[in-house]
Amino acid sequence: MTETQSSPRHDSSRPLSVEERSRAFSDGALSAEDRAVAFRSGRTPIPRSLILWTALVIAALGLGGTALERVLGNGASASSIPTTTLVGTGPPSSQIAPTVPSLGGSLDRFMGLKRLSSSPAPIIDGLSGPTMRPWTLYGAQGKVVVLTFFDVDCHDICPVLSEEIKQADAALGASAATTEFVVINTNPSATKVETSPPALTTGGLDALHNVIFLNGELPHLNASWVSYGVQVAVAANGTTLHNDVMYFIDPQGRLRTLALPFANQAPNGSYSLPGEEISRFAAGIASTAVSISGPRP
Repeated sequence: MTETQSSPRHDSSRPLSVEERSRAFSDGALSAEDRAVAFRSGRTPIPRSLILWTALVIAALGLGGTALERVLGNGASASSIPTTTLVGTGPPSSQIAPTVPSLGGSLDRFMGLKRLSSSPAPIIDGLSGPTMRPWTLYGAQGKVVVLTFFDVDCHDICPVLSEEIKQADAALGASAATTEFVVINTNPSATKVETSPPALTTGGLDALHNVIFLNGELPHLNASWVSYGVQVAVAANGTTLHNDVMYFIDPQGRLRTLALPFANQAPNGSYSLPGEEISRFAAGIASTAVSISGPRP
């Protein structure tokens, strides 16, 4: 990221709005006063391994409420605290590689599946796909939406998730026609909507008509990250770090299930998983999507 001028100072008694906060943090040159105000408006980045393990522990304990009420980071609800995109404070990549669950465990444990309480899914606004047309959850009513997040440049878990989505789509068979895979960009430095983003072309997702990659201006991206509990940080070298989540939204627009994608991270920063683990996660995506395609019992 290139250096920019410091953000304007803010009234320390007033919390920043989502737009102000995303703009201030993306500048990468906060004054001490601005940094203090921004911290009061939200949490600072924490290692993704801690985020992942917090989510796994909470899922294992079966705490009630929706995924957006999970406690992350500084003991705050993901639905009430804006996402941080602070330059220079992200953990080094060697500290964020998640531990892969046991292949022999139950599918729920393997995928980190958590059944949610059917609350309406948060609005996704101001983001567009490769067709340049705005995408909304309202426009997807009548379909199951499998929502996840990765980097537009495909420099994170993208190669693994792309293969899982392709295999899940194939496993869905006829049900693929009523299932939409939606991916939201997690890179605050690459917000231009492209007709052929690497996130689609690198893993071959561009060949699937029911896969949509969404991008847009940072305030709109940040609002979606906040709404769905996605924490994003930009390291000093420009690497983008984020926690990995996947939501299943039913045809009525309700949050039904949360999963926690994962991958092995190599020293060079690339991500991979053994073929049988990719196939198992993909089969779990397909079966979970089918299970919520009808009315909730």
